[in-house]
Amino acid sequence: MRNLGSNQIIAKFEGHSAAISNIKFSQKTYEFVSSAGSEFLLWDDHTKSEDKSMNNVVQPIKILDLESSSHISSIDIFEVMKGAFFVQATSDKQMFVFMAKMKSSSKKSKVKKPDSIFSTSENNHEIIFSKFLNQQTI
Repeated sequence: MRNLGSNQIIAKFEGHSAAISNIKFSQKTYEFVSSAGSEFLLWDDHTKSEDKSMNNVVQPIKILDLESSSHISSIDIFEVMKGAFFVQATSDKQMFVFMAKMKSSSKKSKVKKPDSIFSTSENNHEIIFSKFLNQQTI
C-alpha cells in the first residue's frame, strides 16, 4: 500500500498465493477484503497499528473459507457496527455471506466459515453481481 501523495510504501500485506482480482474497502474505515482466485481475505486497518515499520508484513485478520474452489467474481464489505462487518463473495453459482468481527490481538489469521450460502437452483442461471445496501441508498 502506498501513500498517493509521496508514493512512499506505508504498509505491506501478504496472504494471497495468486494475483489479486478484487479489493474493496469499508466505507467508514480502512478495513478491507481482497480476493484472488478462490481465496478471500479480510484485512485490518494497519494505519492504527502501533508498529508501522515496513520490516513487518501485515497478515490477514481473517481467512474467509468459501468451502468452494469457484473463482470469486465480486466482493463487498459493510460495517454493521464498530469492528463488525458483513462481508460477501460472489462466484458464478453461489453467494457467500460472513459476519466478521475484527480482533487484531492475535498474530495468527483466523479461519471463518460462511454464515450463509445462497445458491442458484437452476443450472442455466448464474449470479452476476451482489451488493450490500445501506440505509442511505435504500
